Amino acid sequence: MHPILADFLRTELRDGARLGERLLADIDDIRTGRRETGGMTGNLYTVSLTAGGALIENLFDETQRLELDLGTLSDAVRARRSGSS
Repeated sequence: MHPILADFLRTELRDGARLGERLLADIDDIRTGRRETGGMTGNLYTVSLTAGGALIENLFDETQRLELDLGTLSDAVRARRSGSS
């Protein structure tokens, strides 16, 4: 797993089942065309979602950014929720 994705999951979703659910709902809405964009801003990262993918950016270090597809982010959030990461 990419270090930025791992840090995002660890810092922003550590206690946040609701945040994980919200991200998964946004991803589903974008995939099905109900929404064009989605995302969230946490304490350390912001996530922007579009049909083209996800962008995770560190709020305090502009060099820390990661682009990935929605499936990869969705899988990682689901794994985090189930306790596998």
